Amino acid sequence: TNGSNGFTVTVNNPPLSGPHVAGTTNALNYVEVIASQTQKTLFMSLFSPNPATVAARAVGYLQNSPGCIFTMSPTAADSLYLNGVLIFLNAPQCAIYINSNNNVNALGAGFITSIQAKSIGIVGNPGYSSGLFSSINPRPVGGIVPVSDPLAYLNPPCGACGCLPSHTNVVATSGMTLSPGNYCGTLVAGVPHAAITVSNVAGVTFQSGTYMLNGGGVANAAALASGGLSISGVAAGVTGTGVTFYLMNGASFNITGFGTRLTAPGPAAPFAGILIYQDRSDASPASIGNFLSFIDLEGAVYLPAGNLLFPTAFTGTVTNNSIFVANTIQFVGVLGLFQDYTKAAGSGGTSPIKSVALVE
Repeated sequence: TNGSNGFTVTVNNPPLSGPHVAGTTNALNYVEVIASQTQKTLFMSLFSPNPATVAARAVGYLQNSPGCIFTMSPTAADSLYLNGVLIFLNAPQCAIYINSNNNVNALGAGFITSIQAKSIGIVGNPGYSSGLFSSINPRPVGGIVPVSDPLAYLNPPCGACGCLPSHTNVVATSGMTLSPGNYCGTLVAGVPHAAITVSNVAGVTFQSGTYMLNGGGVANAAALASGGLSISGVAAGVTGTGVTFYLMNGASFNITGFGTRLTAPGPAAPFAGILIYQDRSDASPASIGNFLSFIDLEGAVYLPAGNLLFPTAFTGTVTNNSIFVANTIQFVGVLGLFQDYTKAAGSGGTSPIKSVALVE
């Protein structure tokens, strides 16, 4: 502790010496710590002043985390589950973290399925099971310490997120441009409606910014996207660059529309790298992908209390630069889910999830 027992602790950002001083690349991502203390000497006191100062120095670097799949449930069986045939999760640059303490099947793989990752860590030990002709590479490491919420630093953009009638149960039409703001989903004849619905229309554009979707407290496990965001059918040309969807109060999302491309905001935005942020108190389930769907989601999809489903029957789903943090994640179907993580945000771009490395 600085100032106690003769200790002096100095923190410099960026470092004042070494290869990462001000003016060098990413200098502000480096922090230098110098700790020193006065110590009495025994033999050295014969030749030099007594006491002497002893010091140590270290430099830490804030880097992109390699993690891009996190399941947060502490106990769930099949917390990460490839439940089908010929499902391929190709994630060679992605670290997978599974918080379930289930010792048998926190991670499960079905018949002729494959997982390729940078690393796989499971709280349960060994914590995984695989079906016939399935492969999991590398071999998962069981018995890890539970991983804390990697996006716990996020703060909700609003409180109640009320909205005007014009932003309630919005149904997009072809060629429509939607603007950021507060949207609400409500019950209509006893049926929950999404705050924003895009179905079988083309050319819908989400302008850059944050969309707050209030589900009105209508959570419905049987109706994905209750009160939230629903993109389905042949929704060709549904795009949004620099967008964040914040879901609360029972809202969730269902993105199954063919030809959907959504990209999270860049580093200077309030929710940099965050594409979907479902409130931590909102346990509504969500889904991505469906029959013959092509979906490109770039950014973090975050629903730590909700279960994320990939209904992949006869699907080719491509998600570049995606990060998934959910209570559980399940891929269901046959003939192909293809995830390309070769450009994953955690391995080369700007990831909203960080880790600290000791570099000096």
